Amino acid sequence: MNTRTIFIGTIGTFRVEIPVIEIGSGEPKGLIVAVQHGGELSPLWIIKELINAPPRSGAMTLIPVANPFGFVFGERNEVIEQKDPNRQYPGRASGDFSARIADKIFSLAKEADFVVDLHTFTRQAPFLVGYERGGISDGNDVEKLIQLLGPDVVWTVDEKQGEDRRFAGSFDGALGREGVPSVFIEMPNYQMISQDLIVRIASGIRNVFEGYSSPFQKGKEIKRFSAKYLYADDAGIFDPTVKPLETVVAGQEIGTLYLLPNFKKQKVITPIGGTVLTVKGKDVIRTGTKLASIGV
Repeated sequence: MNTRTIFIGTIGTFRVEIPVIEIGSGEPKGLIVAVQHGGELSPLWIIKELINAPPRSGAMTLIPVANPFGFVFGERNEVIEQKDPNRQYPGRASGDFSARIADKIFSLAKEADFVVDLHTFTRQAPFLVGYERGGISDGNDVEKLIQLLGPDVVWTVDEKQGEDRRFAGSFDGALGREGVPSVFIEMPNYQMISQDLIVRIASGIRNVFEGYSSPFQKGKEIKRFSAKYLYADDAGIFDPTVKPLETVVAGQEIGTLYLLPNFKKQKVITPIGGTVLTVKGKDVIRTGTKLASIGV
């Protein structure tokens, strides 16, 4: 195992560097990126599993903390420029601080045969893999990643349409346009994620390294969804009545909201039917909180 750093620049008297861990050699060459959003910590447990039990073949490069200041302060955004780091790609070597971080990571990613980008929901979720539709790598190489990972569901994103336009500038979208096969994995936050799911995700990533060079053979069909979101209209405490992967119909209750300050009970109803991709656990929410995503 080799550990090095990527130099980004200086802030005051501090050198800003991103750690990189390299394990193994040969083909394929895969890059695993974690903590682009500083408060998304579950991927660190996946990184730990991969270091403790690395793939038996291939060269694995790990970026455990891609947003160093966001990580220190527990902030989603890159705190120097206050920008979402996962909307800055492909970056710019002579740009602002966020653009320079994106440029360095993207340059490393272009050297890889494939990329897996690890993220965290604030909601309960299954083993969910996503990818950006329409990139020039959107084909058998992406399908091979999906099949080898073996998720429960696949979330397809189209940065050019609807609510997915908010993902414009994402790492995976830019990689797809560059022709680098990539997927992202979303998982529950570290307080909700089970050890079984941690092990399953890490095992899937190992399986990618160990099987990626083999001829592609399509396996079982994994359901693909686009996501429709449900937002809270009021503030209170939320108790869910459904779980990820359940099928719901329009008009069905998916949870109960106890309004603040009087704790009046209010049913939360889904206006659309489909498969529950994510849903809040027991939580305190406000108007505009994303309560669930329904796969259609």
